[in-house]
Amino acid sequence: MGPWKKSFYWLASIIISIVVGNALAPTFSGTAFSWLAQSANFGFDPIAFNLTVVKFSFGLMFTVNACQAAIFVICAIVYYFINRD
Repeated sequence: MGPWKKSFYWLASIIISIVVGNALAPTFSGTAFSWLAQSANFGFDPIAFNLTVVKFSFGLMFTVNACQAAIFVICAIVYYFINRD
């Protein structure tokens, strides 16, 4: 398998884990698996630079829940077994 296909599959697995984990997490909030809906925020708040003529703002914030992390681990294991040489 070519290196670009491996990169594409890895990127697709990351995107799938983010989307599916974000969609499934609210369904677990009232069940015995409510720990899957727990999330953590990390990053830094926006910083504004005002140069009178132009104003720049820079910031980055991530929110990750346990369901996303669990699906990502599953995707990483599947990716490993699919791409073994």
